[in-house]
Amino acid sequence: MFEVDGIGAFDQEGAAELFDKMEQAIQQHHIPVQLPFGRTNYTPWIIRVPREDAAAVQATHIYRVSALDVRDLSSATASARKQVHDLMRVMRQIPGLEKLRLIQTAASLTKGSVPLFHMENRPEEVAASMEAKAKRIIAEELAARNLTLRELETMEKMHPVKAEIARRLRKETTMTWGWIALRLHGGSPSTMTSTVYQLEL
Repeated sequence: MFEVDGIGAFDQEGAAELFDKMEQAIQQHHIPVQLPFGRTNYTPWIIRVPREDAAAVQATHIYRVSALDVRDLSSATASARKQVHDLMRVMRQIPGLEKLRLIQTAASLTKGSVPLFHMENRPEEVAASMEAKAKRIIAEELAARNLTLRELETMEKMHPVKAEIARRLRKETTMTWGWIALRLHGGSPSTMTSTVYQLEL
């Protein structure tokens, strides 16, 4: 589940209806995305929340993952975040949802509301591994552009390069917006989020 705003007056009558609209958008706009669910009566759902113009979207699905393995959960969280970006790309092509904006995703996958950890997989070790992966991604992205960390630091907070790296980090790792904003010198977490959103418009 993830939070969005910009839903306007969009009114969903049923899960199958929204599924059909998403499939239609994929076909009409040739979007290379496969929905992570079938045509059912329980997903996808856009659930309005008390905040004006905002909603929670029930649509991400991860299968065949051990809920007792932290490494599986970390990998699944990264996969779910990629699904979120793919789903946003599709949903923005649906009439009435053109201004849809991603606000936040879950910090991690959980069973119920309690994160599950296997005793043999220390959470701090998994976190360190994911952070190392994130640092490798930053190094790869800088190398591909012949940039240094110092040059990245001197760029404007909302520079497109920072947005592109941040988007990849959110898709492929479980790092928070705060961590990403700090590493990319992208200002506050909300500024970093807005930078990525502008890139996807």
